[in-house]
Amino acid sequence: MISNPATFFVDGNTELSFKYEGGNVLYHFSAKDSGLSTYNDMNIIFFANDKDHARDILSRMLSFKLGCLITYRNQDPHKNSIETATRIDKVTEYLERISEWKFTLTPRNQMFIVGWAANDTI
Repeated sequence: MISNPATFFVDGNTELSFKYEGGNVLYHFSAKDSGLSTYNDMNIIFFANDKDHARDILSRMLSFKLGCLITYRNQDPHKNSIETATRIDKVTEYLERISEWKFTLTPRNQMFIVGWAANDTI
């Protein structure tokens, strides 16, 4: 689930927060279901008003995340350079393929167990 605010590291200690307006419908987004990935590297649920609003929230959040990743990379270009570059490439690709994103209604008649989650791993 996207926490609100969603926080992302910009260096080893500092995080920036992205706060979004929710909605009244619980949506699910999966990179795998959208054909963007072969595994669930981005599988999230969050509240939005409709699918266009969900697309807008996720687009703004990923753009914010991209800026944080670039700032993180620029803080120390040699530390975690391959991992950071891989995340930058993935987020950039997902933003470029926004027209392929699929959102489905999330069932609300069940309990969701989240053992561990962090927006920074998106």
